[in-house]
Amino acid sequence: MSSFGAPVAALLGTCLFALGCVVTPAPADDNEEDIAAEEDVASVEQAYVFPNGDDPEFFWEPRTIQMLQRLALAPLADGAGKLANTPLLETAQGRKLLHYVVGCALRPDMTVTGVVGASSYVYKGALGLAAPWRSQALSLSSPQRWVTACLLQTLNAFLEEVPIRMVGKHPGLADAPWMNPAQYTFPDATMFGNIFVPGQEVAYACADEGAQLACGDVWSTFAKLRICDSSPTCKLTPLGPCKGSLPNETDCVTNAAGHPTCHADGVSYLESISSKLDAEGVFNLYPSCQP
Repeated sequence: MSSFGAPVAALLGTCLFALGCVVTPAPADDNEEDIAAEEDVASVEQAYVFPNGDDPEFFWEPRTIQMLQRLALAPLADGAGKLANTPLLETAQGRKLLHYVVGCALRPDMTVTGVVGASSYVYKGALGLAAPWRSQALSLSSPQRWVTACLLQTLNAFLEEVPIRMVGKHPGLADAPWMNPAQYTFPDATMFGNIFVPGQEVAYACADEGAQLACGDVWSTFAKLRICDSSPTCKLTPLGPCKGSLPNETDCVTNAAGHPTCHADGVSYLESISSKLDAEGVFNLYPSCQP
């Protein structure tokens, strides 16, 4: 884990979605730290605030990416709702990543159950960015990109609770009726890419207006810390400002609804997700470059 906790008190690590789970007692050989981490995840009842983020170092390990890619080769669950067999179920870090995978991919009315040994883990969908994955392989580039963008937004090297509002063209990203979008006024970062193509994994992030004005050139350092931590195999390419001062410097454009479409390395990504922060989130995420 990175040691930048003092100058950077918190980095974004929550998604505004529910990943409700039911966890049976962990196997006896799990260490206490892993058990405590899973209990923290399991105890969350607030539907759209999820504490802590996913571990970037674990996420970017080549073996983890390979496990995600193998998981995408088949339906996420069988007809009875049992999660496909995956080594991710064997560790606390892997099980936590599965919370985000299922939450990003499946709808709120969908659940899958992972079984390992005598323990079972129930994962609840939320955003529905790739709902067909429950019954068929994640083989199309568009849903692969949606899940990638969502997972990138969950990465958090500092594991602090910072709620975000996700914005994008997908209907699953529509605001929940009980949300107050007006609370989330700080345009933070836009992320996109595709980690599901073996040997061609790409991940991009750019600073939206709020972060750009608050941090300037320093933002890329924040992004690297948040999304990569100290991973030597992180695929992230920080792009700087999402909108440059000249038309040919613009990486992302937004439509009238504020939904982004981003471009990188000659590829256009309709499946881009922007994050917006509330006032407390801004303070926690960018303590050393306040607007």
